Amino acid sequence: MSISKVPFFLALLVFFTSCDGQVSIEFNSKKDKSQSQLIASGKKVKRVDVGPVIFFEDNKGNLWLANDKLYRFDGKQLVRFSEEDGLPGERIIRIDEDQNGALYINRIEGVMKFDENVFEELEVNERKRNSDWRLEPGDLWFIVDFGENQVYRSDGKWLYPLSFSNHPLESQFADAFANPSFSPFGVYSILVDDNGFPWFGTAAAGACRYDGKSFTWILEENVMEFNEGSAPGVRSMLEDRNGNFWFNNDILHRYRMEDNNYIALAGIDTTQYTKMPFSFMSIAQAGNGDLWMTTYTEGVWLYDGENLIHYPIQKDGDDLELYSIFADSNGEVWLGTHKEGVYRFDGYTFQSFTIE
Repeated sequence: MSISKVPFFLALLVFFTSCDGQVSIEFNSKKDKSQSQLIASGKKVKRVDVGPVIFFEDNKGNLWLANDKLYRFDGKQLVRFSEEDGLPGERIIRIDEDQNGALYINRIEGVMKFDENVFEELEVNERKRNSDWRLEPGDLWFIVDFGENQVYRSDGKWLYPLSFSNHPLESQFADAFANPSFSPFGVYSILVDDNGFPWFGTAAAGACRYDGKSFTWILEENVMEFNEGSAPGVRSMLEDRNGNFWFNNDILHRYRMEDNNYIALAGIDTTQYTKMPFSFMSIAQAGNGDLWMTTYTEGVWLYDGENLIHYPIQKDGDDLELYSIFADSNGEVWLGTHKEGVYRFDGYTFQSFTIE
Protein backbone atom coordinates (compact mmCIF):
# COMPACT_ATOMS: atom_id res chain seq x y z
CA MET A 1 0.00 0.00 0.00
CA SER A 2 2.98 2.29 -0.40
CA ILE A 3 2.33 5.64 -2.01
CA SER A 4 5.21 5.01 -4.36
CA LYS A 5 3.22 2.17 -5.92
CA VAL A 6 0.21 4.36 -6.64
CA PRO A 7 0.20 5.80 -10.17
CA PHE A 8 -0.24 9.54 -10.50
CA PHE A 9 -1.64 11.09 -13.64
CA LEU A 10 -1.24 14.60 -14.96
CA ALA A 11 -4.97 14.65 -15.51
CA LEU A 12 -7.24 12.34 -13.54
CA LEU A 13 -10.78 11.74 -14.74
CA VAL A 14 -13.24 10.73 -12.06
CA PHE A 15 -16.87 9.84 -12.59
CA PHE A 16 -19.61 10.35 -10.03
CA THR A 17 -23.16 9.11 -10.35
CA SER A 18 -26.03 11.19 -9.00
CA CYS A 19 -29.77 11.26 -9.35
CA ASP A 20 -29.34 13.47 -12.42
CA GLY A 21 -27.12 10.95 -14.17
CA GLN A 22 -23.39 10.55 -14.58
CA VAL A 23 -21.26 13.67 -14.25
CA SER A 24 -17.70 13.80 -15.60
CA ILE A 25 -15.28 15.88 -13.53
CA GLU A 26 -11.69 16.61 -14.51
CA PHE A 27 -9.23 17.30 -11.72
CA ASN A 28 -6.64 19.98 -12.28
CA SER A 29 -3.02 18.83 -12.41
CA LYS A 30 0.13 20.72 -11.44
CA LYS A 31 1.23 21.07 -15.03
CA ASP A 32 -2.02 21.97 -16.73
CA LYS A 33 -3.89 24.70 -14.89
CA SER A 34 -6.33 25.14 -17.76
CA GLN A 35 -8.38 22.13 -16.77
CA SER A 36 -11.44 22.60 -14.59
CA GLN A 37 -11.23 22.12 -10.86
CA LEU A 38 -13.78 20.47 -8.63
CA ILE A 39 -14.75 22.94 -5.92
CA ALA A 40 -15.40 21.12 -2.66
CA SER A 41 -18.50 22.54 -1.02
CA GLY A 42 -19.06 19.79 1.54
CA LYS A 43 -22.33 18.78 3.15
CA LYS A 44 -23.75 19.76 6.53
CA VAL A 45 -24.23 16.71 8.75
CA LYS A 46 -25.19 16.07 12.36
CA ARG A 47 -22.56 13.53 13.37
CA VAL A 48 -19.34 11.81 12.31
CA ASP A 49 -19.68 8.44 10.57
CA VAL A 50 -18.12 5.23 11.88
CA GLY A 51 -14.41 4.54 11.44
CA PRO A 52 -11.22 5.36 13.41
CA VAL A 53 -11.35 9.12 14.03
CA ILE A 54 -8.41 11.54 14.27
CA PHE A 55 -8.39 15.28 15.06
CA PHE A 56 -6.57 18.44 14.00
CA GLU A 57 -7.08 22.11 14.85
CA ASP A 58 -6.09 24.68 12.23
CA ASN A 59 -4.69 28.15 12.85
CA LYS A 60 -8.18 29.66 12.57
CA GLY A 61 -9.54 27.51 15.37
CA ASN A 62 -11.51 25.13 13.16
CA LEU A 63 -11.55 21.55 14.36
CA TRP A 64 -11.00 18.94 11.67
CA LEU A 65 -12.11 15.35 12.26
CA ALA A 66 -11.35 12.51 9.90
CA ASN A 67 -11.84 8.79 9.25
CA ASP A 68 -12.38 7.91 5.60
CA LYS A 69 -14.06 11.30 5.25
CA LEU A 70 -13.04 14.77 6.37
CA TYR A 71 -15.14 16.97 8.67
CA ARG A 72 -14.84 20.62 9.64
CA PHE A 73 -16.40 21.88 12.87
CA ASP A 74 -16.38 25.66 13.36
CA GLY A 75 -18.11 25.54 16.72
CA LYS A 76 -21.58 25.60 15.19
CA GLN A 77 -21.75 23.57 12.01
CA LEU A 78 -20.28 20.20 11.06
CA VAL A 79 -19.44 19.94 7.35
CA ARG A 80 -18.40 16.67 5.71
CA PHE A 81 -16.11 16.38 2.69
CA SER A 82 -16.11 13.09 0.81
CA GLU A 83 -15.62 11.50 -2.61
CA GLU A 84 -18.13 13.80 -4.26
CA ASP A 85 -15.90 16.71 -3.23
CA GLY A 86 -12.76 15.15 -4.71
CA LEU A 87 -11.48 13.38 -1.60
CA PRO A 88 -10.83 9.64 -2.15
CA GLY A 89 -12.72 7.42 0.27
CA GLU A 90 -9.62 6.09 2.01
CA ARG A 91 -8.64 6.09 5.65
CA ILE A 92 -7.08 9.38 6.77
CA ILE A 93 -4.22 8.94 9.25
CA ARG A 94 -2.80 12.45 9.67
CA ILE A 95 -3.66 16.10 8.95
CA ASP A 96 -1.25 19.02 8.82
CA GLU A 97 -1.25 22.67 7.77
CA ASP A 98 1.33 24.83 6.01
CA GLN A 99 2.31 28.41 6.71
CA ASN A 100 -0.28 29.70 4.24
CA GLY A 101 -3.19 27.83 5.81
CA ALA A 102 -3.49 25.02 3.27
CA LEU A 103 -4.36 21.63 4.75
CA TYR A 104 -2.65 18.36 3.89
CA ILE A 105 -4.65 15.16 4.16
CA ASN A 106 -2.41 12.13 4.75
CA ARG A 107 -4.07 8.90 3.62
CA ILE A 108 -2.57 5.43 3.50
CA GLU A 109 -2.53 5.71 -0.30
CA GLY A 110 -1.27 9.28 -0.65
CA VAL A 111 -1.34 12.90 0.45
CA MET A 112 -3.77 15.53 -0.79
CA LYS A 113 -3.44 19.29 -0.48
CA PHE A 114 -6.68 21.08 0.38
CA ASP A 115 -6.40 24.73 -0.59
CA GLU A 116 -9.08 27.21 -1.64
CA ASN A 117 -11.68 24.42 -1.45
CA VAL A 118 -9.84 22.22 -3.95
CA PHE A 119 -8.27 18.82 -3.26
CA GLU A 120 -5.06 18.14 -5.19
CA GLU A 121 -2.90 15.01 -5.02
CA LEU A 122 0.78 15.53 -4.23
CA GLU A 123 3.16 13.57 -6.43
CA VAL A 124 6.19 11.58 -5.33
CA ASN A 125 9.62 12.78 -6.46
CA GLU A 126 11.30 9.42 -7.07
CA ARG A 127 14.53 11.02 -8.30
CA LYS A 128 15.39 12.04 -4.75
CA ARG A 129 14.41 8.82 -2.99
CA ASN A 130 16.42 8.46 0.25
CA SER A 131 18.78 11.25 -0.79
CA ASP A 132 17.02 14.32 0.52
CA TRP A 133 17.09 14.10 4.31
CA ARG A 134 17.07 17.76 5.28
CA LEU A 135 15.11 20.18 7.42
CA GLU A 136 13.91 23.42 5.85
CA PRO A 137 11.52 26.04 7.27
CA GLY A 138 7.97 25.06 6.41
CA ASP A 139 8.73 21.39 5.76
CA LEU A 140 5.86 18.96 6.29
CA TRP A 141 6.17 15.28 7.20
CA PHE A 142 3.83 12.43 6.35
CA ILE A 143 3.33 8.73 6.98
CA VAL A 144 3.57 6.39 4.01
CA ASP A 145 2.41 3.01 5.27
CA PHE A 146 2.39 1.75 8.85
CA GLY A 147 4.32 -1.35 7.80
CA GLU A 148 7.10 0.21 5.71
CA ASN A 149 10.44 1.80 6.63
CA GLN A 150 9.62 5.06 4.94
CA VAL A 151 8.46 8.59 5.60
CA TYR A 152 7.76 11.56 3.36
CA ARG A 153 9.16 15.06 3.60
CA SER A 154 7.22 17.64 1.63
CA ASP A 155 7.77 21.23 0.57
CA GLY A 156 4.08 21.53 -0.24
CA LYS A 157 4.69 20.69 -3.90
CA TRP A 158 6.31 17.26 -3.88
CA LEU A 159 6.67 14.24 -1.62
CA TYR A 160 10.25 13.12 -1.04
CA PRO A 161 10.48 9.45 0.08
CA LEU A 162 13.00 8.78 2.84
CA SER A 163 13.99 5.70 4.85
CA PHE A 164 15.68 5.25 8.21
CA SER A 165 19.12 3.68 8.47
CA ASN A 166 22.00 3.39 10.92
CA HIS A 167 19.78 2.75 13.93
CA PRO A 168 22.05 2.09 16.95
CA LEU A 169 20.40 -1.32 17.37
CA GLU A 170 19.90 -2.10 13.69
CA SER A 171 21.66 -5.49 13.84
CA GLN A 172 19.57 -6.57 16.83
CA PHE A 173 16.38 -5.66 14.99
CA ALA A 174 17.59 -7.59 11.94
CA ASP A 175 17.98 -10.68 14.12
CA ALA A 176 14.69 -10.19 15.95
CA PHE A 177 12.74 -9.51 12.74
CA ALA A 178 14.28 -12.14 10.48
CA ASN A 179 11.05 -12.67 8.53
CA PRO A 180 9.00 -9.62 9.43
CA SER A 181 5.40 -9.07 8.43
CA PHE A 182 6.10 -5.39 9.00
CA SER A 183 9.17 -3.20 9.32
CA PRO A 184 10.15 -2.31 12.91
CA PHE A 185 10.95 1.13 11.46
CA GLY A 186 7.46 1.65 10.04
CA VAL A 187 6.22 5.08 11.14
CA TYR A 188 3.06 5.13 13.25
CA SER A 189 3.08 8.77 14.35
CA ILE A 190 4.73 12.13 13.69
CA LEU A 191 5.20 15.10 16.01
CA VAL A 192 6.89 18.42 15.22
CA ASP A 193 8.19 19.88 18.48
CA ASP A 194 8.34 23.51 19.56
CA ASN A 195 11.81 23.84 18.01
CA GLY A 196 10.53 22.67 14.64
CA PHE A 197 12.23 19.27 14.85
CA PRO A 198 10.20 16.28 13.62
CA TRP A 199 9.80 13.19 15.80
CA PHE A 200 8.90 9.80 14.37
CA GLY A 201 7.21 7.09 16.39
CA THR A 202 7.81 3.64 14.93
CA ALA A 203 6.26 0.19 15.06
CA ALA A 204 9.01 -1.37 17.18
CA ALA A 205 12.25 0.66 16.89
CA GLY A 206 11.13 3.31 19.36
CA ALA A 207 10.99 7.02 18.66
CA CYS A 208 13.54 9.41 17.19
CA ARG A 209 14.11 13.11 16.69
CA TYR A 210 15.63 14.55 13.53
CA ASP A 211 17.34 17.94 13.92
CA GLY A 212 18.30 18.38 10.27
CA LYS A 213 21.72 16.80 10.75
CA SER A 214 21.35 13.67 12.85
CA PHE A 215 18.87 11.37 14.56
CA THR A 216 18.48 10.89 18.29
CA TRP A 217 16.77 7.59 19.13
CA ILE A 218 14.99 6.90 22.41
CA LEU A 219 16.60 3.56 23.26
CA GLU A 220 14.44 2.45 26.17
CA GLU A 221 12.96 -1.00 26.64
CA ASN A 222 9.43 0.29 27.25
CA VAL A 223 9.47 2.32 24.03
CA MET A 224 10.98 -0.35 21.77
CA GLU A 225 9.77 -3.88 21.01
CA PHE A 226 11.93 -6.84 19.98
CA ASN A 227 9.02 -9.24 19.61
CA GLU A 228 8.07 -9.91 16.00
CA GLY A 229 4.47 -10.46 17.06
CA SER A 230 2.00 -7.73 17.84
CA ALA A 231 3.53 -4.57 19.28
CA PRO A 232 1.74 -1.44 20.49
CA GLY A 233 4.24 0.83 18.78
CA VAL A 234 4.67 4.55 19.35
CA ARG A 235 1.25 5.57 18.09
CA SER A 236 1.05 8.90 19.87
CA MET A 237 3.63 11.44 21.07
CA LEU A 238 3.27 14.57 23.14
CA GLU A 239 5.48 17.50 24.06
CA ASP A 240 4.06 18.89 27.30
CA ARG A 241 4.12 22.55 28.26
CA ASN A 242 7.34 21.98 30.20
CA GLY A 243 9.15 20.68 27.14
CA ASN A 244 9.09 17.03 28.22
CA PHE A 245 8.15 14.27 25.78
CA TRP A 246 5.66 11.49 26.44
CA PHE A 247 4.98 8.34 24.44
CA ASN A 248 1.75 6.38 24.51
CA ASN A 249 3.51 3.07 25.24
CA ASP A 250 5.50 4.32 28.25
CA ILE A 251 3.59 6.60 30.63
CA LEU A 252 5.88 5.55 33.48
CA HIS A 253 8.50 7.88 32.03
CA ARG A 254 8.83 11.24 30.34
CA TYR A 255 11.87 12.34 28.41
CA ARG A 256 13.83 15.57 28.23
CA MET A 257 16.22 16.44 25.43
CA GLU A 258 19.59 18.04 26.14
CA ASP A 259 21.53 18.72 22.96
CA ASN A 260 21.61 15.36 21.13
CA ASN A 261 20.97 13.26 24.21
CA TYR A 262 17.91 12.45 26.24
CA ILE A 263 17.24 11.99 29.94
CA ALA A 264 14.55 9.60 31.18
CA LEU A 265 12.53 11.15 34.01
CA ALA A 266 9.80 9.71 36.20
CA GLY A 267 6.39 9.82 34.55
CA ILE A 268 3.10 8.85 36.16
CA ASP A 269 3.18 6.92 39.43
CA THR A 270 0.66 4.11 38.97
CA THR A 271 1.50 2.08 42.10
CA GLN A 272 -1.90 2.80 43.63
CA TYR A 273 -3.75 2.05 40.40
CA THR A 274 -3.12 -1.62 39.76
CA LYS A 275 -5.77 -1.86 37.04
CA MET A 276 -4.33 0.99 35.01
CA PRO A 277 -2.55 -0.12 31.82
CA PHE A 278 0.95 1.14 31.08
CA SER A 279 0.33 1.47 27.35
CA PHE A 280 -2.29 3.62 25.67
CA MET A 281 -3.62 4.32 22.19
CA SER A 282 -3.37 8.10 22.37
CA ILE A 283 -2.27 10.88 24.72
CA ALA A 284 -3.03 14.62 24.79
CA GLN A 285 -2.53 17.60 27.09
CA ALA A 286 -5.18 20.19 27.88
CA GLY A 287 -4.40 23.86 28.32
CA ASN A 288 -4.45 23.52 32.11
CA GLY A 289 -1.73 20.87 31.96
CA ASP A 290 -3.95 17.83 32.49
CA LEU A 291 -2.92 14.71 30.59
CA TRP A 292 -5.66 12.72 28.87
CA MET A 293 -4.96 9.14 27.82
CA THR A 294 -7.16 6.69 25.99
CA THR A 295 -6.93 2.92 25.94
CA TYR A 296 -8.35 0.58 23.32
CA THR A 297 -11.25 -0.84 25.35
CA GLU A 298 -10.53 0.25 28.92
CA GLY A 299 -11.82 3.79 28.78
CA VAL A 300 -10.06 7.11 29.29
CA TRP A 301 -7.68 8.17 32.08
CA LEU A 302 -7.05 11.71 33.30
CA TYR A 303 -3.86 12.69 35.14
CA ASP A 304 -3.88 16.13 36.79
CA GLY A 305 -0.32 15.96 38.05
CA GLU A 306 -1.28 14.24 41.29
CA ASN A 307 -4.37 12.12 40.81
CA LEU A 308 -5.59 9.62 38.23
CA ILE A 309 -9.26 9.51 37.28
CA HIS A 310 -10.81 6.76 35.17
CA TYR A 311 -13.70 7.37 32.76
CA PRO A 312 -15.22 4.15 31.38
CA ILE A 313 -16.59 4.65 27.86
CA GLN A 314 -19.53 2.35 27.27
CA LYS A 315 -22.66 1.94 25.22
CA ASP A 316 -25.44 -0.35 26.42
CA GLY A 317 -23.05 -1.73 29.02
CA ASP A 318 -20.35 -2.66 26.50
CA ASP A 319 -16.89 -1.04 26.44
CA LEU A 320 -16.31 0.94 23.26
CA GLU A 321 -13.23 0.54 21.08
CA LEU A 322 -11.35 3.83 21.32
CA TYR A 323 -8.77 5.30 18.98
CA SER A 324 -7.67 8.86 19.72
CA ILE A 325 -8.03 11.76 22.15
CA PHE A 326 -7.54 15.47 21.50
CA ALA A 327 -7.66 18.69 23.55
CA ASP A 328 -8.43 21.83 21.53
CA SER A 329 -7.50 25.44 22.26
CA ASN A 330 -10.97 26.15 23.69
CA GLY A 331 -10.54 23.61 26.46
CA GLU A 332 -12.73 20.96 24.85
CA VAL A 333 -11.59 17.34 25.05
CA TRP A 334 -12.58 15.09 22.14
CA LEU A 335 -12.56 11.32 21.88
CA GLY A 336 -12.43 9.37 18.63
CA THR A 337 -13.78 5.82 18.54
CA HIS A 338 -13.50 2.99 16.05
CA LYS A 339 -17.20 2.38 15.47
CA GLU A 340 -19.25 4.94 17.39
CA GLY A 341 -18.14 8.26 15.96
CA VAL A 342 -16.98 11.07 18.23
CA TYR A 343 -17.49 11.83 21.92
CA ARG A 344 -16.93 15.10 23.77
CA PHE A 345 -16.22 15.67 27.47
CA ASP A 346 -18.90 17.75 29.22
CA GLY A 347 -16.96 18.26 32.44
CA TYR A 348 -18.28 15.10 34.03
CA THR A 349 -18.36 12.38 31.41
CA PHE A 350 -17.94 11.80 27.67
CA GLN A 351 -21.09 12.24 25.60
CA SER A 352 -21.75 11.26 22.00
CA PHE A 353 -21.19 14.31 19.78
CA THR A 354 -24.17 15.27 17.64
CA ILE A 355 -25.22 18.61 16.15
CA GLU A 356 -28.73 19.43 17.30
